[in-house]
Amino acid sequence: MSAKRIVIFGYSGSIHIQKWTTSLSKRGFHILVISLDGDDIPGIEVVKFRRFGKLSYFRHASKAARTALEFKPDIIHVHYAGGYGIWGAKTKFHPLVVSVWGSDIESLPKSIFYRPFIKSALSQADQITATSESLKKTTISLLEKSQNKIEVVPFGVTVLESTSKFPTTDYVSAIYLKHLKTIYAPDILIKATATVVQKFSNFQLTICGDGILKDNLIQLVQDLELENNVHFQDILITVKFMI
Repeated sequence: MSAKRIVIFGYSGSIHIQKWTTSLSKRGFHILVISLDGDDIPGIEVVKFRRFGKLSYFRHASKAARTALEFKPDIIHVHYAGGYGIWGAKTKFHPLVVSVWGSDIESLPKSIFYRPFIKSALSQADQITATSESLKKTTISLLEKSQNKIEVVPFGVTVLESTSKFPTTDYVSAIYLKHLKTIYAPDILIKATATVVQKFSNFQLTICGDGILKDNLIQLVQDLELENNVHFQDILITVKFMI
């Protein structure tokens, strides 16, 4: 029996796409990722289209759809209902799965321009997945008929068989693990830390990630004199599990 063929419309530079496709490939599926810019994924066939500003998804829609159909997929899976949803809808292919990630449902639909395209992708989907109950509710509020075809599939991690105990410390710490973008409000977290350290002077915040706000956030830490409490760290792909 030949391997099932799956087209993934999604950003190949995302660790979520990389882990998702690699896992499917290890399970015997034949995967094609079609991405706007992005990275190569070892062992996975990736087709990348060049970004030309905000209209890039529309400019590449026909060619992206054609590339997907030429692969002769059994399933097309759209990750991010916004831009990649345009490509998925363009294929007119079924079965079509659309996974909503967050800003594609919570922010983009506020745009009169993008809203109909997102609703079109959701309408054409045979199955929709959301990473949380909150996103599921938001999706249903955007398109009521989606309630009969949406399931929650949380992002998660595979817990290793061996774990370590947390080291003993004399301070409380927190970790921000996300892209440094306005929508995730890392600046508010830093400002809140300034309030926390007034009562708990040894509180430690580690910010893991990168993004367009990084330089501004570093400056904010300096302005609030939090250099001894807030630390910046690149995201590590390999994580030690502690319990």
